[in-house]
Order: sequence, then structure tokens, then C-alpha cells
Amino acid sequence: MPTIRFTRALMTVLTIGVYGIFISEWCDASVDLAVPFAGPNLYGATGTKPFVADGRAPIGEGGLAAAGQVAREKAVANALLKAVTELKGPEWVAANNEVLGAEILFDPASFLVGSPKAKPAALDPKTNEAVVTVSATVDMTALRKAVEALGSDASKVRYPRVLVAVTEEIVRRPAPDPAAETAIKDTLAEAGIPVVDPTGMDDVRRRKIADALKQGDTDAADGLEKEFGCEMILVGQAFAEETAPQLGMTRCEARVEVKAYYADTAQLVCAKSATAIAIRPGVLVAGKESLRAAGEKVGKQILDSISTGRTTLLQVHVTGCRSFTWLTQIEKVLQDIQGVNTVERRTADIPNGVAAWDLAGPGATAEAVSVALDQCPSPRLQITEQTAHAVNARVVD
Repeated sequence: MPTIRFTRALMTVLTIGVYGIFISEWCDASVDLAVPFAGPNLYGATGTKPFVADGRAPIGEGGLAAAGQVAREKAVANALLKAVTELKGPEWVAANNEVLGAEILFDPASFLVGSPKAKPAALDPKTNEAVVTVSATVDMTALRKAVEALGSDASKVRYPRVLVAVTEEIVRRPAPDPAAETAIKDTLAEAGIPVVDPTGMDDVRRRKIADALKQGDTDAADGLEKEFGCEMILVGQAFAEETAPQLGMTRCEARVEVKAYYADTAQLVCAKSATAIAIRPGVLVAGKESLRAAGEKVGKQILDSISTGRTTLLQVHVTGCRSFTWLTQIEKVLQDIQGVNTVERRTADIPNGVAAWDLAGPGATAEAVSVALDQCPSPRLQITEQTAHAVNARVVD
């Protein structure tokens, strides 16, 4: 199904497997697993509830023990999937399984209470697979909140994983901690956007990241995506300056400027800025508070831009397009993709055979575009590269 991939928040992960998360240590085998998957629809339910599910994994070189661990992780994810199914129903789950894998099932531990309990792995001799049955207690309140954040159509609100890197200063002195950056992170995280929060990132590294993205360095952006597992990178500057005293206290005014880029293409998504004033007894406190307030404003602006897919952009590059007829035919194919609202021609260099478009809309996913181009009747196209926010193809006619 089409999903929006702003590709990973303020680091977001490029490729996430539904079952790839490691879940605690093995549990005691004596636990009672006789908890049925049944009951009424629990949409709106709160509290906790246990779910039982099986997981399977083929026996490899590591033997039953290694396969059992993989099977256990799958079983935990399957238990969480049962909880989602009770909340939204099987039809909704089937229609949105990809976004569920990326946003919820990849990290079951976030929605569990205590450690999952499992019996030892058993061997299924017919399939040569390890089979593990797990009982996992799900925090239905947290899960409901996460599922509702996806909206009625999860494919339209797939949030990127974001990395935030904002340099800050209170003029003539360093900011004691990143107040604006923290406010931006908190605003996005509270809205359900996964934010990657690396430790040990100093202002030197923040400036290097910002310079690379501003120069459109796709290699550097791709390196950041792989290093931090993010799909979108927010970079910016923030400063607070002491102004004339007011009410006998220190008055500081802050300005925060942030730009958001896709990590895989270094493509600019949006640019936002805000100012704020704070009056406090001391300059450091006033400076930090003004930075925090301005950062919160910028965070809300960015959230408004990237929510519900309003700024979803996908770049399409085609080489060998040496005919205006071919150009218009490819453009027609792109316009006919369901959920693509805008197709903007960016380059049309017919003599050199280069064409490029920017696509926007909830259907502007790399997968959907690749399928459409591959099925283009004339000219025939071959996909040469596909990332989260870019598709490259060449004419093979």
C-alpha cells in the first residue's frame, strides 16, 4: 500500500524490520500461557491486557537456540499485532500493515508492561522451524494513543524519524544547554514523531551537518542517514540577546531558524523561524527561557508542515529522455498515480536527455512511483536507483 516515507528524526531509521528488535532476556518456562485472543472490540480501552501469540523461525547454523530467539521476537510482535487488531479491526490492520511495521511493531517494548513470558523453543520437525509461544502484557492506553496518532488512514500520516541539530548561544556567552533544540524535540515527540536523540553531539558536529545539507551534499546526507538511522534532519541556529531591562529584570529576545531536509536526498522540506521574549532575574535564565519559547514555536511550525503528508516530496530523475513526447508521456504516468496531488517539472533538458520532477501528495512514495514507471508503455523505463525520497530511471527504448 502507498505510504508516505519522509525517509528517518530528530533522527528518523531508513530500513526497519517488523521483527528486528531485541526484547529482554529469556523468561521462565513455567508461566501460564492460557490467555485467549478473544473478546469484544476494545477501541478506546485503557489499562493492560495480556496477549498470546506464536513466532516461528527456520533452524540455521546457530541451531535451535538462535532460531528460538528470533522466533521469540516474532512472537512478541505478533502479540502486539493482536492488540492492534482488537483496537482497529482486521480490515484496518490489513490495509495499513506496512506503516504498522514501521511505526509500532518494530519496537514492541514501548507498549509492553514487564517482560514477555515464553516457554522454551520447540522444534517443528515438519518445517524444521523453532516455535515459541509468548504471553505479553500490552499497555492498551499507550497503544491506543499511538494507533490513534496514525489517523483513520495510516498511510497518510507516516511520520519520519528525525534528527535535530541546532546550534545555540546567548550572545557573548555559550548557552549552558540546548534549550531551543530540546523544545523542538519535545514538541515533535509529543505529537508522536519518532525523534532520534544521539548523545555527545557538540556544536562543531552540528555546524558540519548543517553546512553539508545546505550545500546539497547527498553523500554526506546519506552518511548521516546510515549513522543515525534518520529519515529527516533538522538543522538550524538559535541565539538570544540581552535587551533593555524591563520591570527591573533582565529581558532577552531569542530567534530560532530551522531547516528540514530529507536525509537520503538532502532535499529541503521546509524552513521555519520564530522569535520570543523572556523577562527573568538573570541573563542566563532569561536567555534560556526565550530560546525555549522560540524553539517551541518553530517545533509547532515544523509539525504543521510535516503532518498529514502536506509536504511529502519525491524527486524523480529520468535520463535518456530525448523526446518531448516521451517527457509528456512520463509526466502523464506520474500524474495518474493515485494519491499524487502535484507533479512539478523541475528539469526538461531534451538535448541532453535529462528530465526531473518533484511530486507531492500522500501517494508520492518511492514504491508507487517505481511501479508506475516500470509499467510505462512508452518510453520503456528501467529503475536504476530508489531511495525513500528519490527514484532514478533511464529510458531503454
